[in-house]
Amino acid sequence: MSFSRVRTCVFNVLPLLVVVGCSAESEVAVAGGAAQPETEQLVAAAPPRAATKVASPTRSGSSGEWSRFRGPTGMGTSDVTGLPLNWSLEENIAWKAPMPGPGASSPVVFGDRIYITCYTGFFVPDQPGGSQDDLKRHLIAIDRKTGDVIWDKAVKAKLPEEERIRDHGFAASTPAVDAYRVYVFFGKTGVIAFNHDGKQLWQADVGNRTHGWGSASSPVLHGDLLLVNGSV
Repeated sequence: MSFSRVRTCVFNVLPLLVVVGCSAESEVAVAGGAAQPETEQLVAAAPPRAATKVASPTRSGSSGEWSRFRGPTGMGTSDVTGLPLNWSLEENIAWKAPMPGPGASSPVVFGDRIYITCYTGFFVPDQPGGSQDDLKRHLIAIDRKTGDVIWDKAVKAKLPEEERIRDHGFAASTPAVDAYRVYVFFGKTGVIAFNHDGKQLWQADVGNRTHGWGSASSPVLHGDLLLVNGSV
């Protein structure tokens, strides 16, 4: 579990996003994160900056943002005190939002938005069968205060995919976000950038070898580069 100075706590457990907090005035924690299996090569893509920010979420300051896997520093830590120590399905819950499918990624927080990924259509727990032709990965934008879904963008998988992936499924990579875009790594389907309105801006292929383990590394922003641990 990692902690951030935000008003809400979010984590992705199968088809449910749970946000917890002790009170409207309290500092609470961000929980979540999937194991990140290694792939073969670091790929750097240069995301071109737009002249203006498009529909950037409302921001009240950057201290409450959790913009990448394990937070802004990548360390998954915070010096915040006074956090709740206990959570359950009823205790310290601000809201719950049903998800269209499962996922093992962590949510990211930017302004008044939460961004999170999941997948549908194939190899869904407790739903035997299915076809790879129906496999889609989703990037979902959620209102941080209410839990309402703002938009849901589904991306069809580039086939063939793995027939089975142990434990984490097909949506294990945590998005990265800045004032211009939301970036996702969808394995063989590639790296995709969306603006904050949910419009797809570009897509980059970073390889198709997964060694049977699928993909779970998360993209990282550094200056004008987006770094991805891909397999080319």
